Amino acid sequence: MTARFALHARSVVAALSLAACGSSPSAPEGSVQFGPPGIYRRWYREAEACRGLPGDYDILRFYLVPDAGNHLELGVRGAIGRWAQPHRIYVLEGYDLDEPTLKHEMLHDILSYVGDFTHDDSLAFRVCDLTDEGSY
Repeated sequence: MTARFALHARSVVAALSLAACGSSPSAPEGSVQFGPPGIYRRWYREAEACRGLPGDYDILRFYLVPDAGNHLELGVRGAIGRWAQPHRIYVLEGYDLDEPTLKHEMLHDILSYVGDFTHDDSLAFRVCDLTDEGSY
């Protein structure tokens, strides 16, 4: 009886974990995946070095979001970049070479890669001199 209960409890925990991991914002309308320019890898290494944490640049996927003029394409007024699980970065067209925005979003990915999901207070971004203005 105890073994059956333990198996059931593990199944419930696994199902809840999968449900939590699956909850990720939908892709902005019209977003298109693109191959990142070479400079992105350098920016990623700089973001890793700033926090002293490893990430995995090669699992990141980048998406360009068309600017329809109302600046709500990324879900938040004024946003020009957004990170989403699993390892996706959305950037508003015209900002794909905006270093502070891309580094900010990359730092979200690095922190999530090491399991730090408590970085909502932006301390990590202030330490690296990457403010959260325009990025989410």
